[in-house]
Amino acid sequence: MSEQKYFVDHDTNSETHSFQGRLKIAMDQIGGFSALMRETGLSNSAISNYLKGRKPKIDIAIKIAEVCKVDAAWLILGGQHDKSTDIISHSSKNEIINIPLLNVEASAGNGLVSPEWHDAEMIPFSRDLVYQLLGSVPKSLFMMRVQGDSMSPTIHPKDILFVDYAPNRLTQGIYVMAAGELTLVKRLAAKDPTTFSVISDNTAYPTFDVPMERACWGNASPDADLRIVGRVIKVLHDFD
Repeated sequence: MSEQKYFVDHDTNSETHSFQGRLKIAMDQIGGFSALMRETGLSNSAISNYLKGRKPKIDIAIKIAEVCKVDAAWLILGGQHDKSTDIISHSSKNEIINIPLLNVEASAGNGLVSPEWHDAEMIPFSRDLVYQLLGSVPKSLFMMRVQGDSMSPTIHPKDILFVDYAPNRLTQGIYVMAAGELTLVKRLAAKDPTTFSVISDNTAYPTFDVPMERACWGNASPDADLRIVGRVIKVLHDFD
């Protein structure tokens, strides 16, 4: 198997500071524009648009990274300054971890009936980059895409969420949650000592309340009206 490579930025003016700059570097690994078209099946116009600044869907970015044999997280997110080397092998100082990208969209709207949750693609990230992005490397982590605008301007349609699903004390924050058959992303806050308010940042959407005794993590309570799937710890706005 060919060794995957992880590139790092040298300064904030570096070519790798933008997605199109990183894409140019990635293409060079396999012979340029024509080779990328041939190996990915992407059209001339699609690649041209990406080189002009249009962001691909994350699954397309992952496919490009795999074909070009570069770190998918680096291509999508970029990296930090490191003067020691231009290219860092994933087998050296950067351990690779796989984060599942669920094949389900949480609705920042009125709700979405979710398909099978177990159908996820494992996305490779360097541990250093995850730490840079999140400030920690949670073991209980997944990613998912958002649809709907009820959390705008905080979260936009097609944004990618990093979600920590380890059960913890419920505090004010943004959570992925399930209400019946619907999967939602909303802000949770304590209305009073016995009631949670489920809030949309977009004021066009109404707030609703749930008794605290009727909310739980996952399937902890068979009678719960609101089940917390995980806490949103990072939002990626870059990819549409």
